[in-house]
Amino acid sequence: MLNNQKVFLLIVLLTGLLLSENIKEGFNQFRAKLIHTELTPYECQRRCVIKPNCRYSNYKRNIDRTQKKGECYHSYGLKGQYSVNGGNDTWITMYNKNFIPKNTQTESWKIDQDCSSYSCNKTVYKQLPEGALATKLFYKFSGKDQGWGNPTRVPHLAVKDDKGGWHDVYDNGKKGSHNNQAQGSDRTMARGSMQNHNAMRSFKIPVKLGKGNNVRVEYPSQGGGSGHTIMAKKSKFSVEFRD
Repeated sequence: MLNNQKVFLLIVLLTGLLLSENIKEGFNQFRAKLIHTELTPYECQRRCVIKPNCRYSNYKRNIDRTQKKGECYHSYGLKGQYSVNGGNDTWITMYNKNFIPKNTQTESWKIDQDCSSYSCNKTVYKQLPEGALATKLFYKFSGKDQGWGNPTRVPHLAVKDDKGGWHDVYDNGKKGSHNNQAQGSDRTMARGSMQNHNAMRSFKIPVKLGKGNNVRVEYPSQGGGSGHTIMAKKSKFSVEFRD
């Protein structure tokens, strides 16, 4: 029994050489991934150490410094942590000293639209870590409109800076036969037949992201009584950023 205790204390000591002290701010919600529901603190930490792109290991405080098992989450974070799910009152968060951040990261979302109404507007918000530096916006999808009347507006992808301003991008290339009457710069949805749409915007000076919902995908309103139809499939809206 005594030998087992010595082995356990040695494991705890060796783990401390690879992971830093508990992070004050608590469990991180960004890119948190459940690794296992039954791991000891050492097993949770060890898996983070040997796994690429694992910055933090997170496990319940009530099993800290024991050989009991519980939920293990790994997360990426952003130069710190975000207090959620009880923060440090519930979780122990350990930093992986071997973690080497990539120069850039990319987050992507599938946000399709299939609408036949007078407005067809839809706005979806996403969140990236506050303070991250957005370097590029890009999207792609296969889409079409009703094929008659005024052309339909394409979706916009945007990020919010730390001052509250939005920076967007949209596909400004016309697809198919367009009616030029009353046509704005974003009325470029493919006319009546499915075609590929793409848009990209790179920032020479990266955009420092603000807090809260700082990513927006918007299918804009087409105007009352317009009778527009939007079909957008196989979409991928992406933001490239770094910390």
